[in-house]
Amino acid sequence: MDKIKIENVKQVDIKLIKPYWRNSRDNKATVEVLKESIKKYGFNVPITIDNKNVIIAGHSRFNALTQLGYKGKIPCVVKTDLTENEVKEYRIADNKIPELTEWYEKDLVLELREIGNTDEMQQYFPQINLDAWLDDSL
Repeated sequence: MDKIKIENVKQVDIKLIKPYWRNSRDNKATVEVLKESIKKYGFNVPITIDNKNVIIAGHSRFNALTQLGYKGKIPCVVKTDLTENEVKEYRIADNKIPELTEWYEKDLVLELREIGNTDEMQQYFPQINLDAWLDDSL
């Protein structure tokens, strides 16, 4: 538990932030959906950068804000305690960890039914027809 650190979030001008030159993910589809999410729910997850303002985690969020024309400061966690290899490991880990998540389908179905209008949620489930899936889950 000695390595657990809760970092301070700092406000950094978006013009100073630089994407990592070898970002290994194609996030175009994610950015489009994320732009809609940011417009509706706000920008709620900081970007993680190194001490040179290079993105460690959060390329999709950064690209969404940029494409939305945002100017000003954004919340960032500035990591200064990681080695170059640890930064590379974290970039990969941060992107791979969510892929390990599985849904509790029964609870997801209940949540979606309570929302009622699946049109808003459909963009987050591009691989399935939500209305048909919910009908099949009765």
